[in-house]
Amino acid sequence: MDNIEKEKLATIRLIESWNNDNIIIALEIMKGNRQLKTAVKQHYEPMLKALFKKADLDVFQNFPQKLSEILRSYSDIPYYECLDRALPLVPIYRLNLSHSKIEVFPWWILKMPQLTEINLSNNEITLIPDNIDELYNLEMLNLTGNNIHTIPDSVGRLSKLEKLQLDFNNIEIIPESIGNLSKLTWLCLEANKIESLPKSLMGLSSLYWLSIEKTPLGEKHNVLGGTYTNVNESFFQNLLK
Repeated sequence: MDNIEKEKLATIRLIESWNNDNIIIALEIMKGNRQLKTAVKQHYEPMLKALFKKADLDVFQNFPQKLSEILRSYSDIPYYECLDRALPLVPIYRLNLSHSKIEVFPWWILKMPQLTEINLSNNEITLIPDNIDELYNLEMLNLTGNNIHTIPDSVGRLSKLEKLQLDFNNIEIIPESIGNLSKLTWLCLEANKIESLPKSLMGLSSLYWLSIEKTPLGEKHNVLGGTYTNVNESFFQNLLK
């Protein structure tokens, strides 16, 4: 059985569940794969004819907010193995799941390397997954307002990352690997337990915004609010001592 046939079966199962959110996911998957869409329509043209008349595929620009609930575990969707292969095809690049009461970084997000922006702010997430670097196209990651304690070294392998927002967590240490983010312009660390910054930040020539207010380091240097900075400025260098 080839991949298109497997994805066709998975998509049909989603539609036949007659769960509105599942149908939306099926439409999104087909939107990203013309061959799959044709295969599914041919499978039972009469039944889908009415569905496609009612659904304008162009209006689905983002996942529904309930997606995190639907995909909370693998067993929630039949043929999830096939869905794993289909998720990278979904033409969505910005994902906003803020204020969704999410406790664990959703597994299915890591199956979508096409994502460029992820907003998971104001949830209850405690861990950033070690394989976060699978999201190699990520330019913005917002995890403000969670309960994160550590940052894995793998964050430093997000080579396209420009904006990293980690305000209002319980982070104590910033790993040296952050210094590998050559395109990073914003680093937001307000209201954490940070007492020092890694010297590797000196290599971030693109960095111009740093927030360390309400951290032990910020209080030590009397930092109020975010700071427009430059790695060559004496103030910034002083923070790294």
